[in-house]
Amino acid sequence: MKSPITKEEILELTRKLVRSPSVNPPGDTRHCAEIILDKFKKERIEAEIVEGKKGASNVVARLTGKGRGKVLLLNGHIDVVPPGEDWTVDPFRAEVRENRIYGRGTSDMKSGIASMMAAMIGLKRSGAPFQGEIIFMAICDEETGSEHGTVHLLKKGIGKSADFALVAEPTDLRVELGNRGLRWVDITVKGKASHAGRPHLGINAISSGARLVEAIHSLKFKNRNEAFDIPEPSLSVTMIHGGTKENIIPDRCDLVLDRRMIPGETTETVTGELRAV
Repeated sequence: MKSPITKEEILELTRKLVRSPSVNPPGDTRHCAEIILDKFKKERIEAEIVEGKKGASNVVARLTGKGRGKVLLLNGHIDVVPPGEDWTVDPFRAEVRENRIYGRGTSDMKSGIASMMAAMIGLKRSGAPFQGEIIFMAICDEETGSEHGTVHLLKKGIGKSADFALVAEPTDLRVELGNRGLRWVDITVKGKASHAGRPHLGINAISSGARLVEAIHSLKFKNRNEAFDIPEPSLSVTMIHGGTKENIIPDRCDLVLDRRMIPGETTETVTGELRAV
């Protein structure tokens, strides 16, 4: 049986999405969202853009079957992390070499977006009967917490009726049943400024911050959940900023923590754990 959508169509759609920079921050996904919306409209699939905030565009599309049935949610994000500097090709050209597409967001996860779109388009073109509904979400800000994407849409009631959800994140084609939760924590360590020639008159916030980092990294976690590839919680210091001038004892040091959570943990218990340090 001939497929109603070709491999070449899917590859070209992926490349078109990759060529639309949607780096987060700042998180402007408008152009990428328009590409998705236009494609769905050409295929006569119901679709709309739902703004999370100015410039942060989400796309919601639906295929409704004949008769009541289960609801499947297809979810993925169109924002990408900054490309960095170590590229040997233009990260937004989507160049093809040896049957591979090279570009920021190809794997994470514009190819996944294109694949889910292809599934809906193929089903629409085939005219195959089905019951229930398929809801597609392309969200704007997964890389920074999903406040204006998935969370925003769910608060509006979009997708809450789903019986099943599929997220097309890259997993080396393994089926994964869940993902650890996330809490980002900002910590400000305060000290007292003084001239570096008289450090005894000040309190070095960076030195205090370094001791705090050591204490944080010494935390031990007792909980485990074997359903996850990494069964334990994790805690990492991922950003640190301090100091304003070479000869001034810094009076402030800012830390950012990345805390991965497993079932049974809450933001409240995590916050209490950190306060105890």
